[in-house]
Amino acid sequence: MMRRPESSIVLLMIVMAIILAVGLFLISSILLERSDTAVETTLPEGQPANVVQVEGETITLVVDSNQRPFIVMEAPTLEPQPQPEAASEQPAVQPEAQPATQTDTAVLIEGAVGGQPADHVIFISYQVQASDTLYSIQKNNVTSIALMAKHGIDAYDIVVGNVLNLPVGNPAACAPWRPYVVLQGDTAFSLSQRYGIALAELQTRNSLDANYSLYETQVICIP
Repeated sequence: MMRRPESSIVLLMIVMAIILAVGLFLISSILLERSDTAVETTLPEGQPANVVQVEGETITLVVDSNQRPFIVMEAPTLEPQPQPEAASEQPAVQPEAQPATQTDTAVLIEGAVGGQPADHVIFISYQVQASDTLYSIQKNNVTSIALMAKHGIDAYDIVVGNVLNLPVGNPAACAPWRPYVVLQGDTAFSLSQRYGIALAELQTRNSLDANYSLYETQVICIP
């Protein structure tokens, strides 16, 4: 009498287990069918099941059985942009060379007062003699110690046999008059008195300014 209830309970549990297993199987089948349908309706024809389109972008679904699924975003393909053509290099236009301005023959020497032309001074080769000094060279030639010093000649150059590039007054520039090298203390008035000419004539011949200015080492023309 005690075994019947136990057998009934065991039988009832087996039946319930079978029903539960069948129910779980049916539910799983329904879920799988819905998943397949959703994929088929979402994906375009010929596209694999793990690739979908979202707002124009391709998304790949990667599923690992050991990890959670994750989404791989494929970078959109950028179309190459046309490169602008490089501007052809134009050769730089070189400015035309300006012709050199010719200098008049009668150029004023540096520091000249009264308009002395440059051709009033020339250079000659002079060989130093045994008795020569700066003073004797000044006395015997149309030059001065100051004019020689201006052109780099001093007492150390007065060596017997040495050849000097001696600056002297140019006779051709004063013809028919003759050149004269102004010494320290000379004035236009004193020279006009010494050589017996009018002060105005001396001024005109030598292009002196209104003050009859002269300066040491200047070469002027005298009669």
